[in-house]
Amino acid sequence: MKQTYTVTNPDTGQTADIVYVHQLCNGSWSEITQEHAMALLADGVNIMNALAGMTVEQAHDRLVLKGSVDYGKDWYATVGIRRVEKETKEPVVKSPSTEKSDPRIIRLDCGHVVFSPMHVMHKSTGESCCPTCHSRLEE
Repeated sequence: MKQTYTVTNPDTGQTADIVYVHQLCNGSWSEITQEHAMALLADGVNIMNALAGMTVEQAHDRLVLKGSVDYGKDWYATVGIRRVEKETKEPVVKSPSTEKSDPRIIRLDCGHVVFSPMHVMHKSTGESCCPTCHSRLEE
């Protein structure tokens, strides 16, 4: 079962359920714990100088706002978040006007939502999908 966390957007005050993900050197994404994500951000602040001038909390706020943050100099040194829909017995109907009014929301053909074009992947059929669904195709 995936570990979900609730985060608050520091600008809007809105909350969302998310999972943390980390990009691997082969380009795929793997789910990680919040503690692991915070450790990677701390490395970016304290060791790698990729997030110089920030505290770990500021780096985390940036992650929540942007959807992903580079914590090192390697191309794959990226930690990200992915929004998770709450599981309910009744289907949740989203207002299309809300999604269209926020340009950061990208709804994919697989049904998931991402906040950065960097997280959009494509199946061989040309449909868009998230990194998790794309990884399932490779298995």
